[in-house]
Amino acid sequence: MYKILSLIDCAYIPKMSTLKKYIGVIVFFSFSGCAYCQTLNEEKDFYIWFDEMAGIENANLYEGTVHVQKYATLDGEHKFYKTFNYLNGHIVYNGEAYFNIDMKYDIYEDEILLALRSSSRVMMLQLIKERIKEFVIDERRFIGMENESSTTFGFYEALMETSFFTFLKKHKKIRYPSKKNILFHRFVIKNEYYLNYKQRNYNIRNKKDIIKIFPQYKTSLNKFSMESLRKTDKDEYLLKLLDVVHNNLQSEKTL
Repeated sequence: MYKILSLIDCAYIPKMSTLKKYIGVIVFFSFSGCAYCQTLNEEKDFYIWFDEMAGIENANLYEGTVHVQKYATLDGEHKFYKTFNYLNGHIVYNGEAYFNIDMKYDIYEDEILLALRSSSRVMMLQLIKERIKEFVIDERRFIGMENESSTTFGFYEALMETSFFTFLKKHKKIRYPSKKNILFHRFVIKNEYYLNYKQRNYNIRNKKDIIKIFPQYKTSLNKFSMESLRKTDKDEYLLKLLDVVHNNLQSEKTL
């Protein structure tokens, strides 16, 4: 059994139906010294093991590569969204929606990882990210889109969606060597914000950036001055500023 697993660890895992076409070959090389009946039993065990992990109803979702942790950390440091543990959510993958999925969002590498569970072990499966249209994790919605500047595909949290614009948050973590031990790593949050307006993405860091996009609302925006909120909850601070913009845009539309 473990010899079979060693052949697919860190390698591409195709869809369930495709994978099973190759099992006979894998089993043959792994157990060429065993009796024919034993080989058949091992092959059957592998089918049962993989079906148990993925689940028949979600078979088309479990497609990608087995993820291996590359960085050792200390003191609860991790590279994931909110927690090292799996969070429940749902995902739209290859045009199909899947619900009640245990997943992790690797912020550092910008990848989605699913839990492959069996009675004896848990592995992390890294999905093919370009096939992910959107996902919800911990009741937060993320959409997959291409970065205009780097032409790379990534995930952005949709903080605010209106008929005029969409406000996005790019969750990021930067990796540093640990000061306590150079063999370990620290991950520091370095989030970014973007406003998609009239088919353009603008980097938003503060109120001034919003005023540059909407100079006609400078007076209204400057009336909002909650510096304490900016320091304690930047998401909420920027959302309140964009509420001002949205209300002005809405008022102009109704005139």
